[in-house]
Amino acid sequence: MIQKITKLSANHMPDVIQISNNQFGKDYVTKHYLKQIIKNKKQCPSKVAIDENNHVLGYYIGWIIKNEEIEDVLKLSPDIFNNAKEIGVLKTIAVSKKSQGLGVGSKLTKTFIKDLKKIGITTVCTVAWKSIKGINIEKLVTRLKFKPALEIPNYWKDYSEKTGYHCPICGIPCRCHAVIYILKNED
Repeated sequence: MIQKITKLSANHMPDVIQISNNQFGKDYVTKHYLKQIIKNKKQCPSKVAIDENNHVLGYYIGWIIKNEEIEDVLKLSPDIFNNAKEIGVLKTIAVSKKSQGLGVGSKLTKTFIKDLKKIGITTVCTVAWKSIKGINIEKLVTRLKFKPALEIPNYWKDYSEKTGYHCPICGIPCRCHAVIYILKNED
């Protein structure tokens, strides 16, 4: 049961890395990467859901990207975001196996959307993994009214070849596709 949702801190890193390794494969989220996220919390708003024993049930890593950075960072044309000045990117969301199906992912995603809206960002996207097993967060984002905008084949291939990231489905290189989902959060 979720006790609270709080900002990601160094104390949460071991649990976040373990959840990530289980969900996405070893070293998709690393200690070095999390330190960068924590240090740059204004541009990378990220939170964890914790239980009454201070164990991490799930987490998200968010990014705030300016329009002119979209192409470099996401490999996408800014046009698909109707030239929004800034967008929020739900970069990574994962829930521990024992906490799946309990609404943790939904609560984390709703928190991200609400926090962005407070600072005037109404366009939110996420990059979902599509493998031979399906789209990893399709039910979650569809339930929250995100719409699929684009599918990109072999989205993580270059990354996995460059870093040695081992996809739990494909191995190296990762041949999973990305499905870009967008939410216009104006109401």
